[in-house]
Amino acid sequence: MNIQTIEKNIGYVFKDKELLREALTHSSYSFVHGGRNYDRLEYLGDALLDFTVAEELYRRFPEADEGELTRRRVALVSEEPLIGVSKRLGLDKEMAVQPHHKGKGAVFSDVFESVAAAIYLDGGIDEAKAFILRSLSDAMDGASDAEETEGKTALYEKYGKEGVEFVLEDRSGPAHAPRFTIALYVGGKFAARAQAGSKKGAEKECARLFFEKENADS
Repeated sequence: MNIQTIEKNIGYVFKDKELLREALTHSSYSFVHGGRNYDRLEYLGDALLDFTVAEELYRRFPEADEGELTRRRVALVSEEPLIGVSKRLGLDKEMAVQPHHKGKGAVFSDVFESVAAAIYLDGGIDEAKAFILRSLSDAMDGASDAEETEGKTALYEKYGKEGVEFVLEDRSGPAHAPRFTIALYVGGKFAARAQAGSKKGAEKECARLFFEKENADS
């Protein structure tokens, strides 16, 4: 187990190195060799992960209802994406685990949660949240981009980029919770207006309102 390599990969240097060792030790290894394993840390990390992702999705998607936010959260914290993140960070190569458990996918998703918990105990909630969001940034950005560009893409395909214009009319609210008002013009004519916590969110809502009205009129 190369502590320095792990710290470099995860972007955090531990004050208490034993916490990181514990976070990377599977119960199959501690059963044979003694010492602590990551089971308790994984329990704590699971709760941290759910909260951090839920909070970030709440911020990113101000127009999403509870059902949509839950669907997105479950997709991001499920086993498959966490296995991918753990392998990208090299946690799978540095774990202390008996050979017959090493190929099991759940082990690699659990260890991501245990490392998040270890960072929380060593450096506090902000460091833990930063690690989680940094590690899952690609998956989150992909979900945001796909959702926010879908309606705009449909507009551009139907009317051409020259025929579609989004205009920022107003920005209000504090820096940590801004509100943007966007107006949509299609073919030079006013088509819709919407407000959201991000420009992309307001543009998406404008596109939705436009197509909703267009379908109602047809």
